[in-house]
Amino acid sequence: MGKLLHQRGWRTVFTVAERVNAWATLVGAIERGYSEAIYEYTHDLYCRDWLHLAWLLLDDRIVQLWTPQIKLWTTGTGPPPSTTTE
Repeated sequence: MGKLLHQRGWRTVFTVAERVNAWATLVGAIERGYSEAIYEYTHDLYCRDWLHLAWLLLDDRIVQLWTPQIKLWTTGTGPPPSTTTE
């Protein structure tokens, strides 16, 4: 998936796990009060954009695997991982 999106213009070959973790980290940062400037915020949102594009191309098994974790993090009912965004 990451290679296909890279061929379509994304700067890096990301994995679904990397982008899901980046999204969860961003959600956690926003919930705590995002302290960065607008430039960093729009940059950090790219993980969401990548996931949106990837979701349309992923097979059902992968979507079913990751969807519950994303829902937990975006609803605030689960802890985001302690990784940082890129």
